[in-house]
Amino acid sequence: MGEWELKALKGKIEAKYLRNRQMAEKVGIVDWVNGPVVKAAKVHSVEMMELVEIGDERLIGEIIELHEDRATIQVYENTTGLKPGSVMWGTGIPLSVELGPGLIGNIYDGIQRPLNTDFHRR
Repeated sequence: MGEWELKALKGKIEAKYLRNRQMAEKVGIVDWVNGPVVKAAKVHSVEMMELVEIGDERLIGEIIELHEDRATIQVYENTTGLKPGSVMWGTGIPLSVELGPGLIGNIYDGIQRPLNTDFHRR
């Protein structure tokens, strides 16, 4: 797959994410927080490995367990300040990252946001 094909694929994925984020619906309520692991109740309309957003800051997380109307979510951002009663939104898409030559020479966090690497160049 050529570089322009990779860019086109990335654009399609980003467009789908943005479209789904605008249409995101409330799919649950947080009732337990312990570091990066969050549990939610009254959960509906989600699937395993779905990308979800949690709380007012719309923290990025992934459904890692579903049981009846409860879900366990792995949050990939700092959960400080997140508390029971926060809303969980579903996006309808799985968590995904870009693969390919564009990754070489860069450092990313767990959800593929570029990290500032100035401190590595000293």
